[in-house]
Amino acid sequence: MSRACSVSARRVYGKARVCRLWGVARSTHYARQRAAGRAVQAQRRGRKPVLSDEALVVKIREVLAEAQA
Repeated sequence: MSRACSVSARRVYGKARVCRLWGVARSTHYARQRAAGRAVQAQRRGRKPVLSDEALVVKIREVLAEAQA
């Protein structure tokens, strides 16, 4: 949004100006942007892991303990 360039004026508009024209608070814009980013990050891509993160940590610790013994 802040990199949008006016065709007629050939100027780059900042977020503050665009939000003011749209009648939206900048904090609202950032909150929506953050929420949209979270929705994308929440979805894991690829296959489901064989082990959960907790089980993987336990296995790693077992291997490290065996290596030190």
